[in-house]
Amino acid sequence: SGACIGDRLPAALEAFAQILLEPHLPAAELANVKQLALQELRSIEDEPSSKVMVELSERFYPEPFGRSSLGTIDGVQAVTPEGLRNYFENTFVPDRAIIGVSGSFDFETIAKTVQDRFGGWRGSSGSLRIGERSRTSKTYHLQRDTAQMQIALAYPAASIDDDDYYVARVMTALLSGGMHGRLFIEVREKRGLVYSVRASHSAARGRGGIFAYAGTTLDNAETCLSVMLTELRGVATDISDEELARAKADIKSRLVIQSESSSIRASQLVNDWWSMGRVRSLEEIKQAVDAVSKEAIVRYLERFPVSPVTLVTLGKKPLELPQ
Repeated sequence: SGACIGDRLPAALEAFAQILLEPHLPAAELANVKQLALQELRSIEDEPSSKVMVELSERFYPEPFGRSSLGTIDGVQAVTPEGLRNYFENTFVPDRAIIGVSGSFDFETIAKTVQDRFGGWRGSSGSLRIGERSRTSKTYHLQRDTAQMQIALAYPAASIDDDDYYVARVMTALLSGGMHGRLFIEVREKRGLVYSVRASHSAARGRGGIFAYAGTTLDNAETCLSVMLTELRGVATDISDEELARAKADIKSRLVIQSESSSIRASQLVNDWWSMGRVRSLEEIKQAVDAVSKEAIVRYLERFPVSPVTLVTLGKKPLELPQ
């Protein structure tokens, strides 16, 4: 991705074309690039909250969707110049490639530039082997001699192309809408069990998940996990009109702020086209959010109960999912 002044867009596309179609990939620079990648990977080990979420994603999603974009230490160390070139030639192909542009520009000029520079791009990718998602709850523990306990869990949720996608978005905002979110109020404000707690909805074509995280102490960890699960399972209970309106307003305000960024909007265009084969307007999204009702959230939890749960903990002592 990149950003530039509108009248420089054709030149920027020329640069992108050179990178994609005529990469140098100099072997002499590979060692330095690998060292930078390894440094970034090792830095995750010093960030327990990031480490536990990386591990959770890997264990929750079916292969290869849970892989970290940073790779693994063994994988980076094994990269060779020849292997890198082979991977590039077999992977960076026009098959299902999408170019998204947002901002002030002349469409006809850009369309011609794209055709001129990318029209000769050839190649196709092979089929992707997708692993099986676990159908039972799983628990994993990363042993660390720390005073803190990191708790991360995930369970299946609506995908971006599911009819209940926006219900999942609103439900997550009820759980984790800042200081008004139920997780913050119940786990932190009322009980003082954590220094950080949150939930998010991750969705792509054909798959989705609710991810929840808490940073706590060893003494509070078991109670913290129990309260989190209670709130996740009971989110449809006693939703007030004010609470629902606040959750919707939170989603829509973020949408407006994001729409003011050309780079974010371009990413949204690509994601929509990849996931649904069309582009959603901002008004369509707002209307879909406004249409979510309390009854829809109740029905959603019947379709997507908090199960099976994938739990990953990091600290001195493992936790088990309550029965």
